[in-house]
Amino acid sequence: MEWIEEQDRQRKRVLSHHEYAIGELVMIYLYQPVDRIASELAEVSDYFLHEAKHPISEAEWVMWGKHLSEISNKHPFFLLGEQLFSKIYQQYQQNIDVDFNCFYHLAEQFKTLQSTLRKQASGYLNAESMKNTALENFMHQALEEDGHFSLLTMKPEIVPKEYLYEFSGLAPIPCDFCHNPVWKDHDYTLEYVFYPQTPIEIGDYFFSLFLQKDVRFKVCKNCSRYFAVIGKSKREYCTRIIENSRTLRTCMDLGASRLYNSTHSQHPAMKAYMKVYKTRNSRMRAKRMTKEEFTLWSAEARKERDNCVAGRITLEQFQQWLDSH
Repeated sequence: MEWIEEQDRQRKRVLSHHEYAIGELVMIYLYQPVDRIASELAEVSDYFLHEAKHPISEAEWVMWGKHLSEISNKHPFFLLGEQLFSKIYQQYQQNIDVDFNCFYHLAEQFKTLQSTLRKQASGYLNAESMKNTALENFMHQALEEDGHFSLLTMKPEIVPKEYLYEFSGLAPIPCDFCHNPVWKDHDYTLEYVFYPQTPIEIGDYFFSLFLQKDVRFKVCKNCSRYFAVIGKSKREYCTRIIENSRTLRTCMDLGASRLYNSTHSQHPAMKAYMKVYKTRNSRMRAKRMTKEEFTLWSAEARKERDNCVAGRITLEQFQQWLDSH
């Protein structure tokens, strides 16, 4: 799924562009500070109900429009806040009665969405406890618990091929591409699109997508946060960058390193290397060998050890090297 934040209409280019693997948007949302963001949304209703000057000035609308835009930039799901704000602004301009309590309701739904997604990740879609597909698991539990499944209405729409690299079918805000000069010279395709009106509908959409694609969720063995897998994947680590990692290593990188160490730690070459390493280290501490000599030997020994573990030389050849060096 792609998220295009902003467009430069004069130069006809995208200013900010993000791509997400399936399930990643939901995983990011699970760890958003939704309570704080919900409070910020509620402040919008508080202001217009109790503090705004009436009639409401254009400067006030602009101020809160910028604030909601900042919230939207934190995650695509929060674009619904901008959409709602645009709707009530138009109603106000047309002298239509506006329900300024709407941001209270939106805030509560965003909190409900996060709670629901967490329950699904740990329940219906929990990879650790599933032997069948996600859909089969859901149907089995739903029949026992009298669960329900929301039907979504998707409609065919023409969109530029370049607009969405791997279009999932969800678009928070309708875009009239055919009349937008930015996309005038692009190739188009017909896709089924769903425009959610509430956070709850976003959750229903992604849940149906996960059942269709057999997406499941696991807890990363390093950072202890959920990540998505397809089917019965044996992955145990996510692709998030480890916090405070100067080398931008991911949990998956760390997992691969741990697997390598655990797999090869029992290799006879590792044991032979460690036996001689301890002997050489003791010599260095007793000053019967210089630190420079030990460092040089250790570097060469590790290369020969790795060659043996990789099968480029035999264990006998590695032992002969240790004995002669």
